[in-house]
Amino acid sequence: IMTRRERREAMLDGRTAALKRHWIFRAGDEATWIQGSSRRNCVIVSVSGATGVYRILTDNAAETTVYRSDLATRVVTYIGSQDEREVAIAGWERTLAARRRAKQRQLLRDARETLGSDPAGAAVDWRRSFITTDYNPYYDSFVRWQFEKLRAAGKTRFLGFTAKGESDQLHQLVDSGCFDSAQIFYNLLVPTASESMPPGYPSEDYRQLLEAAARAGVGSIGVRVLAGGALSGSMARHPIGLPLVEPIGSNTDYATDVERARQFMPLLETGAAQSLTELAIRYAISHRSLSTTEIGIATIEELQDAAAAINRGPLPHDALERIRAIQTGFANAK
Repeated sequence: IMTRRERREAMLDGRTAALKRHWIFRAGDEATWIQGSSRRNCVIVSVSGATGVYRILTDNAAETTVYRSDLATRVVTYIGSQDEREVAIAGWERTLAARRRAKQRQLLRDARETLGSDPAGAAVDWRRSFITTDYNPYYDSFVRWQFEKLRAAGKTRFLGFTAKGESDQLHQLVDSGCFDSAQIFYNLLVPTASESMPPGYPSEDYRQLLEAAARAGVGSIGVRVLAGGALSGSMARHPIGLPLVEPIGSNTDYATDVERARQFMPLLETGAAQSLTELAIRYAISHRSLSTTEIGIATIEELQDAAAAINRGPLPHDALERIRAIQTGFANAK
């Protein structure tokens, strides 16, 4: 069992180790030069940020060149009473905190010089938060006001949002008159932004958000057209892609999405498409209210395949009817 003094020492050692890891040496700082088992007090003469090399002056007046890993703060090797050591550590921690604040202030000054006197995002107060309640479920007036202020200041011309969240809120944003575009989740597994599905359908109910956007004059951008890759029908992931993908809108997991994607394979046998990815892309562009789509690609070949799918145009009516029948079956699956 550790004594009180030992616990106090362990706490201090943890603080000094953390301080040492984050230490930023600058010209004029005092430090300890560690060379094998020997230690020498020194002063930092100059620092080369590009190479990580430090020129130091040791206590015997010899100047030499060392690497960052050879230096330790004097706090770490401070010899004195426990109270003196605590005071020294606290002082150095305050110094580091002051340097961080000074760097943040300099970044803000640089942003103002680049973007003007009122740069977008440069005056965010992260201490503030807005809490919604049952009596005030949507706190969006302030956010919309800020967006309009940015537009009026000439910081942006067009505003958009990603339609991820509760359907009531998404429809309210579309109808607010504030936004010019919306990224809307729409694919073979999540069709509810286009049409209503039977009860029990395994996805978010976006309640024909595409039609609502068209009525409000909001441009729609179809996203997750390939369901994060699941509509390829394969569990394999490309080496440069994310190893794990969380489904959005399908209320399930990636493996289940892949399994359901394979149920569209019979359409390939009828000649509706040459691959599942082609079927998925052409399904998305078949919707008359969809302004454009975003398609995730990892290789030039995938880009060429996507372009070829677009050039083949929307799916024929009979293929869309068969897709609807398969989708309806997902609602009845146990």
